[in-house]
Amino acid sequence: DFNQFNRQTTYWNSTNDSVTGTSAKGYIPEFPWNENCSQLGLTGCGASAPNGSVNLIAGSGGASTVYAKPKWQMGVTGVPNDNHRDQPDVSLFASPAFEGSGYLYCQADLTGVQSCDLSSAGYTFHIIGGTSASAPAFAGMMALVNQYAAAHGGSKRQGNANTNLYALAKKSGASCTSSATEAAGCVFNDVAAPNIHFPTGAASNSVACKGGTPNCSSSVATSNGVLVDPAHTTIEAWTAGAGYDLATGLGSLNANNLATTWGSASTIATTTTLSLAPATGITHGQNENVAVTVNVKPNSGTGIAAGDVALLATLADGSTLGVDQFTLSNGAITSAKTQSLPGGTYKVYAHYAGDGTNAPSDSTSVQVTVGKEASQTFIVVPSFDAQGNQLSGNATSVQYGSRYIIRMYVANSLAVASTTGPPAPACYTVNEVTCPTGAVTLSANSSAIDGGNFTLNNEGYTRDIAPALTGGTYPLVAKYAGDSSYTASTSATDTLTITPAATALSFFANTNPLVGQPFFVQVQGNPNIVGGVAPTGTVSIFDGTTMLGGAVAVNGTGGGTIGSPGFFNVLQLTLTSGGDHSLTAKYSGDGNYAAAASAAQIVHPLYATTATASVSSSTINYGQSVTITSSISTGQKNPAITGQISFSASNELGSITAGPTTQSTDANGNVILQATATTTPQISEGIFVSYPGDANYAFSSANGIFVNVNIPDFTLGPSNGVSVVPIAGQPGSAAITITPASQTASTVVLAIANGYGPNLIFGYTLALSPQQVSLNGASTTATISLTPTVAIPTNAVRTGASHASFSNFGRNDWWTLSGGAAMGVLLLLWIPKSRERYRLAFCLGAVCLVCFALGCGGGGTTVGGGGGGGTAPPGPTSITLTTSNAKVAQGAAFAITATVTASKPLTGTMTFYDFGNPVASGFPVVNGQTQIGSGYINNIGVHQITAKYSGDSGNLTSTSPALIQVLTGTISIPIQGSTGGDFHYLQATVGVQ
Repeated sequence: DFNQFNRQTTYWNSTNDSVTGTSAKGYIPEFPWNENCSQLGLTGCGASAPNGSVNLIAGSGGASTVYAKPKWQMGVTGVPNDNHRDQPDVSLFASPAFEGSGYLYCQADLTGVQSCDLSSAGYTFHIIGGTSASAPAFAGMMALVNQYAAAHGGSKRQGNANTNLYALAKKSGASCTSSATEAAGCVFNDVAAPNIHFPTGAASNSVACKGGTPNCSSSVATSNGVLVDPAHTTIEAWTAGAGYDLATGLGSLNANNLATTWGSASTIATTTTLSLAPATGITHGQNENVAVTVNVKPNSGTGIAAGDVALLATLADGSTLGVDQFTLSNGAITSAKTQSLPGGTYKVYAHYAGDGTNAPSDSTSVQVTVGKEASQTFIVVPSFDAQGNQLSGNATSVQYGSRYIIRMYVANSLAVASTTGPPAPACYTVNEVTCPTGAVTLSANSSAIDGGNFTLNNEGYTRDIAPALTGGTYPLVAKYAGDSSYTASTSATDTLTITPAATALSFFANTNPLVGQPFFVQVQGNPNIVGGVAPTGTVSIFDGTTMLGGAVAVNGTGGGTIGSPGFFNVLQLTLTSGGDHSLTAKYSGDGNYAAAASAAQIVHPLYATTATASVSSSTINYGQSVTITSSISTGQKNPAITGQISFSASNELGSITAGPTTQSTDANGNVILQATATTTPQISEGIFVSYPGDANYAFSSANGIFVNVNIPDFTLGPSNGVSVVPIAGQPGSAAITITPASQTASTVVLAIANGYGPNLIFGYTLALSPQQVSLNGASTTATISLTPTVAIPTNAVRTGASHASFSNFGRNDWWTLSGGAAMGVLLLLWIPKSRERYRLAFCLGAVCLVCFALGCGGGGTTVGGGGGGGTAPPGPTSITLTTSNAKVAQGAAFAITATVTASKPLTGTMTFYDFGNPVASGFPVVNGQTQIGSGYINNIGVHQITAKYSGDSGNLTSTSPALIQVLTGTISIPIQGSTGGDFHYLQATVGVQ
């Protein structure tokens, strides 16, 4: 954030250790540009020149060897000999929100009615970083330097900081390696810590880049990276190191040590002299050509001072103003002129900024008197779109609520007004130092605009950035009061017209109001602007071209700071005829908002109808029917009425049979609808009649008619409930008593409530019989029963095994039987004198051969032709089911084990079934067994469990015989009895033991 005056225009001469002047063609800029010597028109940029020196072709034609690097940068460790004025100089924190940090700021003109208040930080405070934060931070440090120097006998103006920074860096102890514990006397803390975001072990100034761009660490276009050294793609560019480097400069600063040691950087005192000619009779402006002569001499030694000299004015009010800047040539300024002296009588002195060797000094003051020049005042109105793009550089008409600014420029007598922008030339394009100061007033028809008073900025203009002009035409006039350099002036009248903002109008209405009856509509207006005053004017509703009722003043609200203005009105209307009506809303507009009309809305009013109903009897006995008679009256002779009359009841336990709806006329000739219906109510309830309406007539409904039904009451017994809990496998039942409460005949329907089904208890059927009983003054009974669906052998309910069938014998089993039969044959042949022994021996011999053959066939080897070997077919298997406890209480632990028997090694899985329904599948067979338990079988009742083995490559599938598993326990269920809508309940306990 340094300006163009900060340029070093001298060179360090390697021959005589002195500073020489620049050529007419080339110079080395001090900050912040990095032109190289060829860009400056210099020659001799070869590598053979010592220390990066160049041959300067001087204006006289002579040549001398000079260093391109400024003298004050020489001798600092790490400054490269690269023919550049290198930067950065120092490091300051700048990153916004990087690692969760940044500079906190409040922008008051964005907070609206709120001020910068830490109690509402989320709204008023923001994070900023970059040079926008670090440059002001360094400026604050320089302010501390100025204050300290002025308080200790030095100058309160330091000039360019660069020379002193590098001079301080050369001093012993001024630069230290950065560490957690800072050394007390350090001015600079050299930055050399690793960068955690590019882990190569070196510190660096990370510069983000898009993947795939030159010198980016990432080659992937969709990712991001950091810039790297093109010669070493794994080393980040601008790597930090000991001493000065292009990543962090001289390092970070200790502000206190910087201020207290600033004056020690330059050791040779200097004397500065100044003369100005003329010193009086000067007129500010274009004719102000004052010759400036300055000499700066070191108070000791033979050196020649280099660097810059600032021309400063101490004004009558005691303030100091920087007027001009010059660069020494051989320690002097001999042919310079200034046109930057402000008007008035005051003193001017020259301030020498020093060069790193020679100290700063101030000249004796010279009093000057400068007269005022004539001024001109101009009004310029630039306008912008919603995105901030300029629409007009100097508009004469803008829409209310749009974005525009009223600028007021004060310039000299040479400026000319422009219809497309600022006057030319504006003072800041000539010499910003000489721009007018003070304030401008803005008015129209002698009335102040937005407070009326606006202070000029350093570029000689001011602005009303948020004009609050309402609609209308304004003859704007700006008046400048003048200052010490400029006379007062008044602008030409600038006529600005504020046209009304467009208004979007919305209209909402009930599409089917009743003919002749009031109804409400809504009208909403929304100008598409931010802020703005509340709309005024009126809104009206039109039926075609006919206004309905009168105009109503709008109910407007302003937009405030960030909202939108608008209005919302509710109006009452009445339409006296049916059919379609095209309604529109119209807004009259006002000075700020344009008139508007809504889109048409078709409204179709309906004629009102009246529904009436009656019943044949409002009190009946249970089982009797009632007739409902209804009528829909219109009060209109036309149009015809259509549609059906609907009947309903509050409980709807009994169906309603409706007759046809017929159209007729009443005694006055008005069209009506009529219909009847019949129903047998099951409980006392309300009867309702309604008409849904049609294209011309509105919905209506009759008042409900209550029909009282006398239902014979009853009770269910026994009062303590019933219990059906048989021994597992056995049936069980209990009697339910239904007792009438009167002598009136009735019917009671019995059911198991709450959705309990007949298979509530496993292995049983739950039933009620009969499910309907007739009462005629005396009690009757019904039975609740549990009937087993599977027979349980008397020895089944015990811990035991269930084996597979004989057909699943293996080869060894058949051979064992064959051997046993052979032994029997031998024994029979030894028995003497028995006629039957031969017959029995023959039979046993036959059994022996059959078993032997089955053993061979069931597991033998298939022999191929020619005596070759074959593969054995899968062998048979059998399953045994056992339970750890055949009868357990529900929830108690038990285990059912399936054991597979086979002649070959077993793999495969087992599936368990309960009454043929799978309850567990995919259980692997391990060591011939697998097991399930209460987690899979947990319902009360008798369970019939079977298991099926899947088989494998060496074993056939098999299914076990059934195993009975009993889970004892009870369930409480409700028994419901009902006569129509009269319900009673009896608790029943069912289960097995």
